[in-house]
Amino acid sequence: MVGMAINNNNKAKEKVKNNLAHRKKAARGVLRACIAETVDYRREHGAEDMKAEGVRQLLTSITAEDFSSHSKEVARNII
Repeated sequence: MVGMAINNNNKAKEKVKNNLAHRKKAARGVLRACIAETVDYRREHGAEDMKAEGVRQLLTSITAEDFSSHSKEVARNII
């Protein structure tokens, strides 16, 4: 009976080791996928940020005179 208990204990230990190894492998795969998604997100964010900088420069280059002088001339031409 003692031999059978030791054998069952060894089988349980082996099962736990196999389960742990499988979980580690799965966790590494998930972690790699998360890191890959983060890298892709950072690249995309950088590209969109460059576009936003162009829009910001365009908006800061616009002055009130650009619109007010044209609208006054158009209004006078219509009348």
